[in-house]
Amino acid sequence: MPRLKILGFIVVFTLIGWSAVGHSSRAQDAATCENLLAQAVQMMRDSCDGLTPGNVCTPSGSTVALGDIDILRTAPFDLNANQWDYALIQLPAGNEPIAMALFGGAAITPMAGTETAMVEPLKASNKSGYNLNMRQGPGTDFEVAGFFGWDNVADVDGRSADGDWLRLQTEAGYAWIAADLVAVEGDVSQLLIVSDGTNPLEQFTLTTPDISAICGAGAAGLLVAHAGQDEVALQVNGANLTFDTATLLLQAQPNTNLEIFVIEGEAAVNADGEQLTARQGETAAVALAGENGLEADAAPLVKPSFPLDTLIGIPMGLVSDESLACTAGMTHEQQNASAFEQPNSDAAVTALLLADAHYPVLGRLADEQAHTWWRLEVGWVREDTVQVVGSCDAVTEVAADTSVTTSANMSTHTGAGAALFSTELVPTSDIIWSADPGQDILSGTCILPPLPVCSHPVAVTANGATLSWRGQEPLPYTLNLSGDNAYTFNGRNNLNNANVTMALTFTSPTTWMMTMTQVFDSDPACTHALYYNAVPR
Repeated sequence: MPRLKILGFIVVFTLIGWSAVGHSSRAQDAATCENLLAQAVQMMRDSCDGLTPGNVCTPSGSTVALGDIDILRTAPFDLNANQWDYALIQLPAGNEPIAMALFGGAAITPMAGTETAMVEPLKASNKSGYNLNMRQGPGTDFEVAGFFGWDNVADVDGRSADGDWLRLQTEAGYAWIAADLVAVEGDVSQLLIVSDGTNPLEQFTLTTPDISAICGAGAAGLLVAHAGQDEVALQVNGANLTFDTATLLLQAQPNTNLEIFVIEGEAAVNADGEQLTARQGETAAVALAGENGLEADAAPLVKPSFPLDTLIGIPMGLVSDESLACTAGMTHEQQNASAFEQPNSDAAVTALLLADAHYPVLGRLADEQAHTWWRLEVGWVREDTVQVVGSCDAVTEVAADTSVTTSANMSTHTGAGAALFSTELVPTSDIIWSADPGQDILSGTCILPPLPVCSHPVAVTANGATLSWRGQEPLPYTLNLSGDNAYTFNGRNNLNNANVTMALTFTSPTTWMMTMTQVFDSDPACTHALYYNAVPR
Protein backbone atom coordinates (compact mmCIF):
# COMPACT_ATOMS: atom_id res chain seq x y z
CA MET A 1 0.00 0.00 0.00
CA PRO A 2 1.52 3.38 -0.94
CA ARG A 3 2.35 5.66 1.96
CA LEU A 4 0.48 8.95 2.20
CA LYS A 5 2.40 12.15 2.66
CA ILE A 6 0.25 14.70 4.45
CA LEU A 7 1.44 18.24 3.93
CA GLY A 8 -1.16 20.11 5.94
CA PHE A 9 -4.63 20.06 7.43
CA ILE A 10 -6.23 23.47 7.22
CA VAL A 11 -9.53 24.59 8.67
CA VAL A 12 -10.75 28.15 8.28
CA PHE A 13 -13.36 29.57 10.63
CA THR A 14 -15.44 32.60 9.75
CA LEU A 15 -16.20 34.10 13.11
CA ILE A 16 -18.15 37.31 13.50
CA GLY A 17 -16.11 40.02 15.15
CA TRP A 18 -12.66 38.44 14.69
CA SER A 19 -11.25 41.15 12.45
CA ALA A 20 -12.95 43.86 14.45
CA VAL A 21 -11.22 42.99 17.69
CA GLY A 22 -8.59 45.52 18.73
CA HIS A 23 -5.18 44.66 20.14
CA SER A 24 -4.71 47.48 22.56
CA SER A 25 -3.92 45.20 25.45
CA ARG A 26 -2.59 41.72 26.09
CA ALA A 27 -5.66 40.94 28.22
CA GLN A 28 -7.97 41.68 25.28
CA ASP A 29 -5.84 39.56 22.97
CA ALA A 30 -5.85 36.63 25.38
CA ALA A 31 -9.61 36.82 25.97
CA THR A 32 -10.25 36.93 22.21
CA CYS A 33 -7.91 34.03 21.60
CA GLU A 34 -9.49 31.97 24.38
CA ASN A 35 -12.99 32.51 22.94
CA LEU A 36 -11.93 31.62 19.41
CA LEU A 37 -9.94 28.68 20.69
CA ALA A 38 -12.99 27.31 22.51
CA GLN A 39 -15.05 27.43 19.31
CA ALA A 40 -12.26 25.82 17.29
CA VAL A 41 -11.84 23.03 19.83
CA GLN A 42 -15.55 22.27 19.90
CA MET A 43 -15.74 22.09 16.10
CA MET A 44 -12.75 19.76 16.02
CA ARG A 45 -14.16 17.52 18.76
CA ASP A 46 -17.45 17.23 16.87
CA SER A 47 -15.66 16.39 13.61
CA CYS A 48 -13.38 13.77 15.16
CA ASP A 49 -15.76 12.11 17.61
CA GLY A 50 -15.06 8.38 17.79
CA LEU A 51 -11.41 8.54 16.65
CA THR A 52 -9.82 5.15 17.37
CA PRO A 53 -6.22 4.34 18.38
CA GLY A 54 -3.77 4.18 15.52
CA ASN A 55 -5.38 6.96 13.52
CA VAL A 56 -5.16 10.71 12.93
CA CYS A 57 -8.15 12.96 12.30
CA THR A 58 -8.21 16.03 10.04
CA PRO A 59 -10.43 19.06 10.66
CA SER A 60 -12.79 17.79 7.96
CA GLY A 61 -13.43 14.70 10.08
CA SER A 62 -11.61 12.26 7.78
CA THR A 63 -9.19 9.76 9.32
CA VAL A 64 -5.85 8.39 8.15
CA ALA A 65 -3.96 5.43 9.60
CA LEU A 66 -0.76 6.53 11.35
CA GLY A 67 1.18 3.82 9.53
CA ASP A 68 0.40 5.54 6.22
CA ILE A 69 1.97 8.85 7.18
CA ASP A 70 5.48 9.96 6.25
CA ILE A 71 5.11 13.42 7.78
CA LEU A 72 2.27 15.14 9.61
CA ARG A 73 2.32 18.92 9.34
CA THR A 74 -0.11 21.62 10.37
CA ALA A 75 -0.32 25.14 8.95
CA PRO A 76 0.78 28.06 11.14
CA PHE A 77 -1.83 30.02 13.03
CA ASP A 78 -2.85 32.97 10.87
CA LEU A 79 -4.72 35.79 12.56
CA ASN A 80 -5.40 37.65 9.31
CA ALA A 81 -6.78 34.57 7.54
CA ASN A 82 -8.75 33.42 10.61
CA GLN A 83 -6.93 30.11 10.28
CA TRP A 84 -6.65 27.42 12.94
CA ASP A 85 -5.07 24.12 12.02
CA TYR A 86 -5.15 20.97 14.17
CA ALA A 87 -4.51 17.26 13.73
CA LEU A 88 -5.80 14.85 16.39
CA ILE A 89 -3.93 11.63 17.04
CA GLN A 90 -4.76 8.54 19.10
CA LEU A 91 -1.76 6.34 19.93
CA PRO A 92 -2.19 2.71 21.05
CA ALA A 93 -0.90 2.40 24.63
CA GLY A 94 -2.26 -0.62 26.47
CA ASN A 95 -5.68 -0.12 28.06
CA GLU A 96 -5.68 3.68 27.68
CA PRO A 97 -4.50 5.39 24.47
CA ILE A 98 -2.34 8.51 24.35
CA ALA A 99 -4.21 11.52 22.96
CA MET A 100 -2.18 14.07 21.00
CA ALA A 101 -3.00 17.33 19.23
CA LEU A 102 -0.58 18.84 16.73
CA PHE A 103 -1.17 22.50 15.93
CA GLY A 104 0.15 25.93 14.93
CA GLY A 105 2.65 25.01 12.20
CA ALA A 106 4.20 22.11 14.12
CA ALA A 107 5.23 18.89 12.36
CA ILE A 108 6.09 15.35 13.38
CA THR A 109 8.01 12.80 11.34
CA PRO A 110 7.63 9.13 12.38
CA MET A 111 10.85 7.18 12.76
CA ALA A 112 9.38 3.75 12.03
CA GLY A 113 12.08 1.18 11.47
CA THR A 114 14.76 3.19 13.25
CA GLU A 115 15.91 2.42 16.75
CA THR A 116 17.66 5.14 18.71
CA ALA A 117 18.48 3.91 22.18
CA MET A 118 18.09 6.41 24.96
CA VAL A 119 20.67 4.73 27.17
CA GLU A 120 23.40 2.19 26.64
CA PRO A 121 21.98 -1.36 26.36
CA LEU A 122 22.29 -3.55 29.44
CA LYS A 123 23.76 -7.06 29.50
CA ALA A 124 21.34 -9.92 30.20
CA SER A 125 22.34 -13.52 30.93
CA ASN A 126 20.25 -16.67 31.26
CA LYS A 127 19.85 -17.47 34.95
CA SER A 128 17.46 -20.41 34.56
CA GLY A 129 20.03 -23.08 33.69
CA TYR A 130 18.13 -24.23 30.59
CA ASN A 131 17.29 -22.95 27.12
CA LEU A 132 14.52 -20.31 27.00
CA ASN A 133 11.98 -19.37 24.37
CA MET A 134 12.34 -15.90 22.90
CA ARG A 135 9.15 -14.33 21.52
CA GLN A 136 8.33 -11.96 18.67
CA GLY A 137 6.52 -9.69 21.13
CA PRO A 138 6.13 -9.07 24.88
CA GLY A 139 3.93 -12.04 25.81
CA THR A 140 3.42 -15.78 25.43
CA ASP A 141 0.74 -15.12 22.79
CA PHE A 142 3.49 -14.13 20.34
CA GLU A 143 5.26 -16.64 18.12
CA VAL A 144 8.56 -18.16 19.26
CA ALA A 145 11.43 -16.20 17.72
CA GLY A 146 14.25 -18.54 18.72
CA PHE A 147 16.02 -19.84 21.82
CA PHE A 148 18.14 -18.14 24.44
CA GLY A 149 20.75 -20.69 25.46
CA TRP A 150 21.53 -21.53 29.08
CA ASP A 151 24.93 -19.82 28.74
CA ASN A 152 23.92 -16.97 26.39
CA VAL A 153 24.49 -13.25 27.04
CA ALA A 154 22.75 -10.53 25.02
CA ASP A 155 22.11 -6.79 25.03
CA VAL A 156 18.78 -5.55 26.40
CA ASP A 157 17.60 -2.23 24.95
CA GLY A 158 13.94 -1.98 26.01
CA ARG A 159 11.16 -3.23 28.24
CA SER A 160 7.39 -3.65 28.20
CA ALA A 161 5.26 -1.10 30.06
CA ASP A 162 4.62 -3.53 32.94
CA GLY A 163 8.31 -4.54 33.09
CA ASP A 164 7.51 -8.25 32.70
CA TRP A 165 9.26 -8.58 29.32
CA LEU A 166 12.62 -7.38 28.02
CA ARG A 167 13.67 -6.79 24.42
CA LEU A 168 16.92 -8.44 23.37
CA GLN A 169 19.22 -7.54 20.50
CA THR A 170 20.07 -10.80 18.72
CA GLU A 171 21.88 -11.65 15.48
CA ALA A 172 18.50 -12.38 13.89
CA GLY A 173 16.98 -9.08 15.05
CA TYR A 174 14.90 -8.07 18.06
CA ALA A 175 13.29 -10.68 20.32
CA TRP A 176 11.50 -10.65 23.69
CA ILE A 177 12.13 -12.69 26.82
CA ALA A 178 10.46 -12.94 30.22
CA ALA A 179 12.24 -10.60 32.66
CA ASP A 180 12.18 -13.01 35.61
CA LEU A 181 14.20 -15.61 33.68
CA VAL A 182 17.29 -13.49 33.05
CA ALA A 183 19.84 -11.61 35.16
CA VAL A 184 20.43 -8.02 34.03
CA GLU A 185 23.46 -5.89 34.86
CA GLY A 186 22.11 -2.41 35.59
CA ASP A 187 18.86 -0.57 36.25
CA VAL A 188 16.11 -2.03 34.05
CA SER A 189 13.74 0.81 34.95
CA GLN A 190 15.91 3.21 32.95
CA LEU A 191 15.31 1.32 29.70
CA LEU A 192 12.96 2.67 27.05
CA ILE A 193 9.44 1.26 27.12
CA VAL A 194 8.91 -0.19 23.64
CA SER A 195 5.91 -1.83 22.04
CA ASP A 196 5.46 -4.81 19.77
CA GLY A 197 5.44 -2.56 16.69
CA THR A 198 1.73 -1.66 16.70
CA ASN A 199 2.50 2.00 17.49
CA PRO A 200 4.06 3.72 14.45
CA LEU A 201 4.64 6.89 16.49
CA GLU A 202 6.62 5.24 19.25
CA GLN A 203 9.55 7.32 17.99
CA PHE A 204 9.27 10.57 16.06
CA THR A 205 10.91 13.93 15.39
CA LEU A 206 9.02 17.09 16.36
CA THR A 207 9.63 20.57 15.03
CA THR A 208 7.73 23.74 15.90
CA PRO A 209 8.02 27.18 14.30
CA ASP A 210 9.52 30.27 15.85
CA ILE A 211 6.26 32.21 16.06
CA SER A 212 5.29 35.57 17.46
CA ALA A 213 3.05 35.06 20.47
CA ILE A 214 -0.12 36.52 18.92
CA CYS A 215 -2.20 34.09 20.91
CA GLY A 216 0.45 33.12 23.43
CA ALA A 217 3.64 31.10 23.35
CA GLY A 218 1.49 27.97 23.54
CA ALA A 219 -0.08 28.60 20.12
CA ALA A 220 2.13 26.00 18.42
CA GLY A 221 3.37 22.59 19.45
CA LEU A 222 2.31 19.07 20.33
CA LEU A 223 -0.11 18.57 23.22
CA VAL A 224 0.08 15.09 24.79
CA ALA A 225 -2.30 13.63 27.37
CA HIS A 226 -2.63 10.22 28.98
CA ALA A 227 -5.30 9.31 31.53
CA GLY A 228 -4.18 5.79 32.37
CA GLN A 229 -2.28 4.59 35.43
CA ASP A 230 0.11 2.39 33.44
CA GLU A 231 3.45 3.90 32.50
CA VAL A 232 3.82 4.80 28.81
CA ALA A 233 6.74 6.16 26.83
CA LEU A 234 7.56 8.13 23.70
CA GLN A 235 10.87 8.88 22.09
CA VAL A 236 10.89 12.46 20.79
CA ASN A 237 13.91 13.82 18.90
CA GLY A 238 16.00 11.07 20.46
CA ALA A 239 15.00 11.85 24.06
CA ASN A 240 12.82 9.45 26.04
CA LEU A 241 9.67 10.61 27.82
CA THR A 242 8.11 8.29 30.38
CA PHE A 243 4.86 9.17 32.18
CA ASP A 244 1.53 7.80 33.36
CA THR A 245 -1.33 10.24 34.06
CA ALA A 246 -0.07 13.55 32.64
CA THR A 247 -0.69 16.42 30.23
CA LEU A 248 2.39 17.79 28.44
CA LEU A 249 3.10 20.50 25.89
CA LEU A 250 6.10 19.80 23.64
CA GLN A 251 7.95 22.34 21.51
CA ALA A 252 11.18 21.92 19.53
CA GLN A 253 12.98 24.45 17.37
CA PRO A 254 16.12 23.47 15.41
CA ASN A 255 19.43 24.05 17.21
CA THR A 256 17.70 25.29 20.37
CA ASN A 257 15.87 22.99 22.81
CA LEU A 258 13.24 20.32 23.02
CA GLU A 259 11.05 21.68 25.81
CA ILE A 260 8.51 19.61 27.75
CA PHE A 261 6.11 21.80 29.74
CA VAL A 262 4.37 19.71 32.41
CA ILE A 263 0.84 21.07 32.70
CA GLU A 264 -0.45 18.18 34.82
CA GLY A 265 1.24 15.16 36.42
CA GLU A 266 4.93 14.52 35.87
CA ALA A 267 7.28 13.10 33.24
CA ALA A 268 10.71 11.48 33.37
CA VAL A 269 13.02 12.69 30.59
CA ASN A 270 16.11 10.71 29.64
CA ALA A 271 18.73 11.92 27.18
CA ASP A 272 22.48 11.46 26.81
CA GLY A 273 22.34 8.69 29.42
CA GLU A 274 20.90 10.88 32.21
CA GLN A 275 17.35 11.08 33.54
CA LEU A 276 15.47 13.84 35.39
CA THR A 277 11.82 14.14 36.39
CA ALA A 278 9.83 17.30 35.70
CA ARG A 279 6.68 17.78 37.77
CA GLN A 280 3.56 19.88 37.35
CA GLY A 281 4.48 23.51 36.65
CA GLU A 282 8.07 22.65 35.67
CA THR A 283 9.84 22.40 32.32
CA ALA A 284 12.33 19.83 31.08
CA ALA A 285 14.72 21.06 28.38
CA VAL A 286 17.06 19.04 26.15
CA ALA A 287 19.53 20.83 23.85
CA LEU A 288 19.12 20.00 20.15
CA ALA A 289 21.87 19.78 17.52
CA GLY A 290 22.91 17.39 14.76
CA GLU A 291 22.64 17.59 10.97
CA ASN A 292 19.01 18.78 11.07
CA GLY A 293 19.36 20.61 14.40
CA LEU A 294 16.64 18.41 15.92
CA GLU A 295 18.56 15.62 17.66
CA ALA A 296 18.96 15.44 21.43
CA ASP A 297 22.54 16.46 22.17
CA ALA A 298 22.82 16.80 25.95
CA ALA A 299 21.47 15.63 29.27
CA PRO A 300 18.12 17.17 30.29
CA LEU A 301 17.74 20.16 32.58
CA VAL A 302 14.66 20.91 34.68
CA LYS A 303 13.45 24.50 35.06
CA PRO A 304 11.30 25.09 38.16
CA SER A 305 8.65 27.10 36.30
CA PHE A 306 7.46 28.36 32.94
CA PRO A 307 5.89 31.70 32.01
CA LEU A 308 2.15 32.24 31.78
CA ASP A 309 2.43 32.89 28.03
CA THR A 310 3.09 29.18 27.57
CA LEU A 311 -0.48 28.39 28.66
CA ILE A 312 -2.13 30.88 26.29
CA GLY A 313 -3.33 29.32 23.06
CA ILE A 314 -3.04 25.62 23.91
CA PRO A 315 -6.10 23.59 22.77
CA MET A 316 -6.49 21.65 26.02
CA GLY A 317 -10.00 20.53 25.13
CA LEU A 318 -8.70 18.49 22.19
CA VAL A 319 -6.92 15.97 24.42
CA SER A 320 -8.85 16.20 27.69
CA ASP A 321 -12.43 16.68 28.80
CA GLU A 322 -11.14 18.89 31.59
CA SER A 323 -10.34 22.54 31.01
CA LEU A 324 -7.17 24.22 32.17
CA ALA A 325 -7.58 25.41 35.76
CA CYS A 326 -7.54 29.17 36.28
CA THR A 327 -3.96 30.39 36.40
CA ALA A 328 -2.50 33.89 36.88
CA GLY A 329 0.81 35.44 35.97
CA MET A 330 2.56 38.15 34.02
CA THR A 331 3.13 38.33 30.30
CA HIS A 332 6.50 39.30 28.85
CA GLU A 333 5.18 42.83 28.35
CA GLN A 334 4.59 43.37 32.08
CA GLN A 335 7.36 44.65 34.32
CA ASN A 336 6.04 43.72 37.77
CA ALA A 337 2.96 42.89 39.81
CA SER A 338 2.46 42.91 43.59
CA ALA A 339 0.47 40.54 45.78
CA PHE A 340 -1.16 41.96 48.92
CA GLU A 341 -2.09 40.57 52.33
CA GLN A 342 -5.72 41.58 51.74
CA PRO A 343 -7.70 42.46 48.56
CA ASN A 344 -6.75 46.09 48.93
CA SER A 345 -3.91 48.02 47.29
CA ASP A 346 -3.24 49.78 50.59
CA ALA A 347 -2.60 46.47 52.37
CA ALA A 348 0.87 45.12 53.05
CA VAL A 349 2.71 43.75 50.03
CA THR A 350 3.32 40.05 50.51
CA ALA A 351 5.19 39.17 47.33
CA LEU A 352 6.30 40.36 43.91
CA LEU A 353 5.23 37.97 41.17
CA LEU A 354 8.04 36.44 39.14
CA ALA A 355 8.10 37.09 35.41
CA ASP A 356 8.97 33.49 34.55
CA ALA A 357 6.25 31.78 36.59
CA HIS A 358 2.53 31.23 36.87
CA TYR A 359 0.30 30.85 39.91
CA PRO A 360 -2.86 28.75 40.48
CA VAL A 361 -5.87 30.89 41.38
CA LEU A 362 -7.44 29.67 44.64
CA GLY A 363 -10.36 32.09 44.94
CA ARG A 364 -11.89 35.38 43.85
CA LEU A 365 -13.52 38.45 45.41
CA ALA A 366 -15.12 41.66 44.07
CA ASP A 367 -14.29 44.81 46.05
CA GLU A 368 -16.47 47.89 46.57
CA GLN A 369 -15.24 49.39 43.29
CA ALA A 370 -16.29 46.20 41.43
CA HIS A 371 -12.66 45.18 40.84
CA THR A 372 -12.06 41.44 40.84
CA TRP A 373 -9.27 40.21 43.10
CA TRP A 374 -7.64 36.84 42.61
CA ARG A 375 -6.47 34.83 45.63
CA LEU A 376 -3.07 33.20 45.04
CA GLU A 377 -0.85 31.25 47.44
CA VAL A 378 1.38 34.31 47.76
CA GLY A 379 -1.43 36.82 48.37
CA TRP A 380 -4.17 38.80 46.60
CA VAL A 381 -3.70 40.38 43.16
CA ARG A 382 -6.05 42.74 41.35
CA GLU A 383 -7.37 41.68 37.95
CA ASP A 384 -5.87 44.59 36.02
CA THR A 385 -2.32 43.86 37.25
CA VAL A 386 -2.10 40.26 35.99
CA GLN A 387 -3.18 38.02 33.14
CA VAL A 388 -5.35 34.95 33.80
CA VAL A 389 -6.03 31.95 31.58
CA GLY A 390 -8.13 28.83 31.95
CA SER A 391 -11.51 28.18 33.58
CA CYS A 392 -11.57 31.35 35.65
CA ASP A 393 -15.36 31.71 35.62
CA ALA A 394 -15.54 28.60 37.79
CA VAL A 395 -13.30 30.01 40.55
CA THR A 396 -15.09 30.06 43.92
CA GLU A 397 -15.69 33.31 45.80
CA VAL A 398 -13.82 33.44 49.11
CA ALA A 399 -13.81 35.78 52.10
CA ALA A 400 -11.48 38.76 52.27
CA ASP A 401 -10.01 37.63 55.58
CA THR A 402 -8.72 34.37 54.11
CA SER A 403 -5.30 34.00 55.69
CA VAL A 404 -2.22 34.38 53.55
CA THR A 405 1.13 32.90 54.54
CA THR A 406 3.86 34.97 52.92
CA SER A 407 7.50 35.85 52.99
CA ALA A 408 6.57 39.36 54.12
CA ASN A 409 4.80 37.99 57.18
CA MET A 410 7.78 35.85 58.00
CA SER A 411 10.42 38.49 57.51
CA THR A 412 8.89 40.51 60.35
CA HIS A 413 8.37 37.47 62.59
CA THR A 414 11.46 35.47 61.87
CA GLY A 415 11.19 32.98 64.71
CA ALA A 416 7.52 32.03 64.52
CA GLY A 417 6.90 32.92 60.91
CA ALA A 418 9.65 30.71 59.57
CA ALA A 419 7.69 27.70 60.81
CA LEU A 420 4.71 28.57 58.59
CA PHE A 421 6.55 27.11 55.60
CA SER A 422 8.53 23.89 55.76
CA THR A 423 12.32 24.21 55.56
CA GLU A 424 13.09 20.54 56.17
CA LEU A 425 15.24 20.34 53.02
CA VAL A 426 17.17 23.55 53.71
CA PRO A 427 20.69 22.94 55.13
CA THR A 428 21.34 24.76 58.39
CA SER A 429 25.08 25.16 57.82
CA ASP A 430 26.96 27.41 55.41
CA ILE A 431 27.66 25.49 52.19
CA ILE A 432 29.62 26.24 49.04
CA TRP A 433 27.72 24.82 46.07
CA SER A 434 28.77 23.94 42.54
CA ALA A 435 26.10 25.66 40.46
CA ASP A 436 25.45 25.17 36.74
CA PRO A 437 23.33 27.99 35.22
CA GLY A 438 23.02 26.34 31.81
CA GLN A 439 22.82 28.70 28.84
CA ASP A 440 21.50 32.25 28.88
CA ILE A 441 18.07 31.96 27.23
CA LEU A 442 16.81 35.16 25.62
CA SER A 443 13.19 36.16 25.04
CA GLY A 444 11.63 39.31 23.61
CA THR A 445 13.39 41.73 21.27
CA CYS A 446 17.07 41.66 22.21
CA ILE A 447 19.96 43.94 21.35
CA LEU A 448 22.52 42.49 23.74
CA PRO A 449 23.95 38.99 23.10
CA PRO A 450 23.52 36.09 25.57
CA LEU A 451 25.51 36.43 28.78
CA PRO A 452 28.79 34.44 28.82
CA VAL A 453 27.97 32.12 31.74
CA CYS A 454 29.57 28.97 33.08
CA SER A 455 29.46 26.78 36.18
CA HIS A 456 30.69 28.55 39.29
CA PRO A 457 30.71 28.26 43.10
CA VAL A 458 27.83 29.78 45.09
CA ALA A 459 27.84 30.46 48.84
CA VAL A 460 24.45 29.88 50.49
CA THR A 461 23.53 30.65 54.10
CA ALA A 462 20.00 30.08 55.39
CA ASN A 463 18.77 32.02 58.41
CA GLY A 464 15.13 31.27 59.20
CA ALA A 465 12.95 33.22 56.80
CA THR A 466 15.86 34.57 54.74
CA LEU A 467 18.67 33.13 52.67
CA SER A 468 21.94 34.74 51.61
CA TRP A 469 23.04 33.84 48.07
CA ARG A 470 26.36 34.91 46.58
CA GLY A 471 27.80 33.72 43.30
CA GLN A 472 30.16 35.79 41.18
CA GLU A 473 28.51 39.06 42.25
CA PRO A 474 30.36 41.55 44.49
CA LEU A 475 27.64 41.39 47.18
CA PRO A 476 25.18 38.69 48.27
CA TYR A 477 21.48 38.73 47.53
CA THR A 478 18.97 38.24 50.35
CA LEU A 479 16.08 35.99 49.40
CA ASN A 480 12.86 35.64 51.43
CA LEU A 481 11.17 32.35 52.29
CA SER A 482 8.12 32.18 50.00
CA GLY A 483 7.02 28.54 50.11
CA ASP A 484 8.07 25.10 51.29
CA ASN A 485 11.89 25.04 50.92
CA ALA A 486 11.61 27.96 48.48
CA TYR A 487 13.06 31.50 48.50
CA THR A 488 12.56 34.49 46.17
CA PHE A 489 14.12 37.86 45.40
CA ASN A 490 12.81 40.65 43.18
CA GLY A 491 14.70 43.93 42.79
CA ARG A 492 17.81 45.55 41.33
CA ASN A 493 21.00 43.63 40.67
CA ASN A 494 24.22 44.43 42.52
CA LEU A 495 25.55 46.56 39.66
CA ASN A 496 22.30 48.56 39.59
CA ASN A 497 21.96 48.16 35.84
CA ALA A 498 19.13 45.59 35.66
CA ASN A 499 15.99 44.32 37.36
CA VAL A 500 16.51 40.79 38.60
CA THR A 501 14.23 38.04 39.92
CA MET A 502 15.44 34.88 41.65
CA ALA A 503 13.36 31.86 42.64
CA LEU A 504 15.33 29.14 44.44
CA THR A 505 13.91 25.81 45.59
CA PHE A 506 15.71 23.07 47.54
CA THR A 507 14.73 19.76 45.95
CA SER A 508 16.69 17.76 48.53
CA PRO A 509 19.22 18.56 51.29
CA THR A 510 21.97 18.27 48.65
CA THR A 511 20.34 19.82 45.56
CA TRP A 512 18.63 23.06 44.61
CA MET A 513 17.30 24.67 41.44
CA MET A 514 16.91 28.36 40.71
CA THR A 515 15.45 30.53 37.97
CA MET A 516 17.21 33.87 37.58
CA THR A 517 15.89 36.46 35.13
CA GLN A 518 17.39 39.86 34.33
CA VAL A 519 16.12 42.80 32.27
CA PHE A 520 18.94 45.27 31.64
CA ASP A 521 18.28 49.00 31.53
CA SER A 522 20.14 49.23 28.21
CA ASP A 523 17.99 46.48 26.62
CA PRO A 524 14.54 46.79 28.27
CA ALA A 525 12.61 44.64 25.76
CA CYS A 526 14.86 41.61 26.34
CA THR A 527 14.72 39.08 29.19
CA HIS A 528 17.76 36.97 30.09
CA ALA A 529 16.93 33.71 31.89
CA LEU A 530 19.30 31.31 33.66
CA TYR A 531 18.16 27.98 35.11
CA TYR A 532 20.52 26.80 37.85
CA ASN A 533 21.05 23.26 39.11
CA ALA A 534 23.39 22.90 42.09
CA VAL A 535 25.04 20.29 44.32
CA PRO A 536 27.52 20.73 47.21
CA ARG A 537 31.02 21.46 45.99
